[in-house]
Amino acid sequence: MTTKKKFACLLPLVFASHAMAIEIYSDSSKSVVMGGYFDVGYIQTKDRNEITDGFSRLNLNFTQDLSDGWQSVAMLEWGITLASDPSFGLILSGDQLRPQGNQGDSVWLRLGYVGVSHDTYGSFTVGKQWGSLYQVAAVTDVLPMFGGMASGTYNFATDGYLSGTGRADKALQYNNQLGNLTVSAQIQVMEESIEIGGENTLINNGYINFDTNYGIGLTYKLPYKFGVGAGFNTGEVTIENNTKQFTADDRIATFHVTYGKFNQPGLYVAALYSKMENHEATNVNQLMEKSVGKEAVVAYKFDNNVTLTSGYNDLADKSGDSQYNMSFRSVGLTYEWSKNFWIYADKKFDSTTYADGSKPELDMVGFGFRYFL
Repeated sequence: MTTKKKFACLLPLVFASHAMAIEIYSDSSKSVVMGGYFDVGYIQTKDRNEITDGFSRLNLNFTQDLSDGWQSVAMLEWGITLASDPSFGLILSGDQLRPQGNQGDSVWLRLGYVGVSHDTYGSFTVGKQWGSLYQVAAVTDVLPMFGGMASGTYNFATDGYLSGTGRADKALQYNNQLGNLTVSAQIQVMEESIEIGGENTLINNGYINFDTNYGIGLTYKLPYKFGVGAGFNTGEVTIENNTKQFTADDRIATFHVTYGKFNQPGLYVAALYSKMENHEATNVNQLMEKSVGKEAVVAYKFDNNVTLTSGYNDLADKSGDSQYNMSFRSVGLTYEWSKNFWIYADKKFDSTTYADGSKPELDMVGFGFRYFL
């Protein structure tokens, strides 16, 4: 396996579901490849209709051969708003979320890193990149419209950059594939704070200050198309308001079981479980000292390029008297009209309970178009 191909294999599984790209430049030692897709959809809820941006992005991938089997690699990916900024509209999926400083931007940085890769020794990369834990969580973050909200990847209503579980900022990461075992480990140097809590909540109008955190992700391919994965991410946070300050551990452990491969002919099944401490917040921005997240996907792709999908997300506050439980199911259909163009439709059945016990009406139905480069 060449270094270029092996490095691609180390990326989260979600990218393998539909890899399209345009080669801009290539010679005997280096290449530049452009990829991504444009996505716009229509959503209907009980109270509103909206044309909304999907998860549109544009990326550039650079490789150059070095000595002794090493290769330099670099990647830039920008999120692009085509229709409406999701920070001012409906949030359909965790993959839509951004760092808190990029809300309202038409173009923003999703990923950006530089590093080296080797067939035997793996890859070392530095920058903004998918966290090591996402190597495990990616298996259920594959549906075109609804999902990715319960795994703990995109915590605190961001892209997961603060804890390093999603698109981690300022991360040093090592990846390698050893036979059927994939290994990922990272350290993230983070110094940033976010506002958390409100009146009569645990923190009461305070802040969480994030510091260095560490993550690891392991996946293993078993016989008969089965796979398993486990990951862990931890870091110390300082929680403070006008009356008190204390430190706590932001922790998450994630496990998955899979069968098959998404967007390949036949059956795909993935189930995920995450146990978290000080890692997520409720609908009133209250820190959940303990929480549990569960996600599942069942998909079947027919020979006529029609894929039927079903998804499940459930995030529950386990820390005390809070009744918060974000929960929904979805069913959908995707048609690959060509290798570059998808049409999809999805229906979301929501059964969320807010922290105060109220039950919002969050059912949605929609469809969209996705054009791959």
